[in-house]
Amino acid sequence: MFSTTGNKMKETVLINKHKSLNGKMASFNGYNMPLWYKSAKNEHLSVLKDVGIFDTSHMSFFTIEGGEVSELLDLSFSRVLDHLKVNHLIYGLFLDDKNFVIDDSVIYKFSENKFFVIVNCGMDEIVINHLKSFDLYRCKIVNYSHRLAKIDVQGPKSLKLLENYMGEELFNNFGYFTFKGSFDNGNILISRSGYTGEFGFELYVESDKAPKLWDTLLELGSDLGITPCGLASRDSLRTGAGLPLSHQDIGPWPFGNTPWDFCVENRFLNSPFYTYSYVGYDVRKLHESTKGDVLFNKSIIGRVLTCVTEVSITRIDEEILSITSDNLPRDYSVKGLVSGFIRVNIPLEYGDIVILNDGKRELKVQIVKNIRPNRTARLSINRIRREYE
Repeated sequence: MFSTTGNKMKETVLINKHKSLNGKMASFNGYNMPLWYKSAKNEHLSVLKDVGIFDTSHMSFFTIEGGEVSELLDLSFSRVLDHLKVNHLIYGLFLDDKNFVIDDSVIYKFSENKFFVIVNCGMDEIVINHLKSFDLYRCKIVNYSHRLAKIDVQGPKSLKLLENYMGEELFNNFGYFTFKGSFDNGNILISRSGYTGEFGFELYVESDKAPKLWDTLLELGSDLGITPCGLASRDSLRTGAGLPLSHQDIGPWPFGNTPWDFCVENRFLNSPFYTYSYVGYDVRKLHESTKGDVLFNKSIIGRVLTCVTEVSITRIDEEILSITSDNLPRDYSVKGLVSGFIRVNIPLEYGDIVILNDGKRELKVQIVKNIRPNRTARLSINRIRREYE
């Protein structure tokens, strides 16, 4: 996933901010990005307890509009968009004709004939060319990948932070997976969404406005425990939230039999593979996060897709709890548990025990439906105000 070597890397507009914070930098899909600043573990925990701020400007963005845009997206995207309301967004997949995942995506509905598409780092031209291959449909596509920056504020105190910056009224009626505003003319598009499983927002601004916005949010959040967060905590948070990483947990194999089957509508899926989430019994993980065999009854049945230490969960009497669980004993020290995703060639049941083996280490892990309990992403604005302000 991460590399510290290679050719000259791209940089986001916030590169000097990362350097001034002494970020541990590494290559991620060709971008020089911070893995962490002081501690990936503390950054992870800050998102559950307070608020973390992420530079996600390496992502790719484009708009698509025209009279036939709905028909084009219906052919190429895994979700039916007819029911999607203006100022709402939806998660889904761009699939090829074999039901292999080209990339996962979040699509924002600007109007009946205009959508804003977010894809992964470096995937803009690939997805745009895929859309253009449906040449029966004439739509205008504008690539914003080098014109916009994206900053995520995630965690229960992100609401108080942004209320301090934008005023409380904006957030009085702000549902999950909706957005407000625009990134045109120096404005901010703010979306109640994110890649951590916790309550939070994603902000889109013109690139030259991002450094000032970053500094302002850090200053306003100083009394709220704000923590700059890198890609390492982003990875452990998304894993604990049960969210896939494109080209790792989903990719060039038939999509289906996964925890994310909800994101495919009106498609016939016939995959010979089964993807499951798992949680282990201690903090140890494999030596490489994406290499290892999966054994069941001493037979190899598949491979490891993701393996991280989810630092905010523990087991007590075989129940998986997080640091935010109401029934976690007072002053209990949570060290974390290994967790992630596997892809296997036989169906398994929740509760089954499998072994992960990378040739150097064996880990006993359990198939589970959810990894980190008590996630806050979908909590109402009123509840967040009541419990965290």
